[in-house]
Amino acid sequence: MEITGKENIFGRRYIHQTFATCSVNILTFSHGIGLGWITPILYNMQFNAMESMLGVTISAEVISWIGSLLAIGGLTGGFIAGIILPKIGIKRTLTVLPIPHLCFWLLTHLVKTSTPYHFYVGRVLCGICGGGCFVAIPLFISEISSPNVRGRLGSLFLVTLNTGVLFGFILAHYLRPLFIVPIFCACLLCLYYFILLTYLFDTPQYLIKIGLIDEAKKSLQFYWNSTDQKDVELDEYFDTLSQKIQTSFETINEKNETMLRTLFKTQHLKAVIIGFGLVSVNQFSGSFSIINYSTAILEQSKSFTLDLGTSTILLLLLQILGTYSATLTVDRFGRKIVLIISASCSAIGLLSAGVFDYLCYEFDVLKDYSWILILSLASVIYFANMGVCTVCFIAMVEVLPIQVRSVGTCICMVFSSAVCFTALKLFPVLIDSIGFYGVMWTFGTLTTIGLFFLIVVVPETKGKSMME
Repeated sequence: MEITGKENIFGRRYIHQTFATCSVNILTFSHGIGLGWITPILYNMQFNAMESMLGVTISAEVISWIGSLLAIGGLTGGFIAGIILPKIGIKRTLTVLPIPHLCFWLLTHLVKTSTPYHFYVGRVLCGICGGGCFVAIPLFISEISSPNVRGRLGSLFLVTLNTGVLFGFILAHYLRPLFIVPIFCACLLCLYYFILLTYLFDTPQYLIKIGLIDEAKKSLQFYWNSTDQKDVELDEYFDTLSQKIQTSFETINEKNETMLRTLFKTQHLKAVIIGFGLVSVNQFSGSFSIINYSTAILEQSKSFTLDLGTSTILLLLLQILGTYSATLTVDRFGRKIVLIISASCSAIGLLSAGVFDYLCYEFDVLKDYSWILILSLASVIYFANMGVCTVCFIAMVEVLPIQVRSVGTCICMVFSSAVCFTALKLFPVLIDSIGFYGVMWTFGTLTTIGLFFLIVVVPETKGKSMME
């Protein structure tokens, strides 16, 4: 079947897939609120003792730890999800993910002290939830989605995350008292998430793997919204899927291979390396680091003259627009071309931002043109989220063979969290040591290297079934 990218995700065949995608992404939205909420909170902790939740200001080194510990939690959460997901299934994994998220909100709001240690723990808990989400949710969406709409539904993961980031920033920047945020996130959103999750089936792939063939057929019928007992297309797809999965795992069992040994087969290892490359380009784009420290970046830049809150909200809106653009392009033009355009434009934006800030800092010129810096950062945020921050997760899951998809996704996300930790930890420190322009040039160079990787190594997966 030709994939045009014009299939309606609310059409009869795909409506349950869209419903399931939106349901699991409630947790993604809530997690995004936690990520966006911390940005103005960290700024106040560093520069404004009156507004600081600690009652005092703290150093850039402490800020860097609070920011980067999210990635340590992400590494832990991704590792845990990778262990339990093959054993208990994606649905049960999704059921336990809100627990660290709830603990994060309770810890950061109920503990009253002038030391930042409860924020350290809270950010790790927030990261655990996020790491689990980045493993389980893209995998869940890819396994329940038809090839015709898989790219768009997969892109909704980052759309809802970025919308949550914007919502969280606005709440923390403008809303008082702050305890309203955890009430909304911890109570209302998570309750709604748990209710909707009860209506969903586990993925057909997992149910086939554990031998529940009848349940797997019901799951596929639900996600394909099929009530016809003689749905020829569904029956053919299910038979092929079932045979492929059973043959793959029977072969592994007959050879008495461990999952690790299976993972190191040439074709499987190559797919994991491609996954490493995709998540590395994601982090090298600098988009997440820029958003995470956006308020401080704009404040410390020698060229900055515009309102901090307004400019940060503008960047967050562009982040959402970028991820939404991915939903419109990924199924129409393919994963690879979108990734290449995204990486190219992100590299240009990063290098341009570095050049402008260098001229302002070293030669004290162009200060009246601070909009150039905003435009450069805006282009990075938009184009990175159009591709390398969104489509890379779709392509990563798609290139991994079904035999190692769960474990491979886990390993790639653990690696991504390690790279993310390094970037977040070093970002504020490097700004102090080599300047904002030096950091932008570093990210721009790494993104350019990633661009060549995308062109030469990454295959196109548009229109292929998850069995292919």
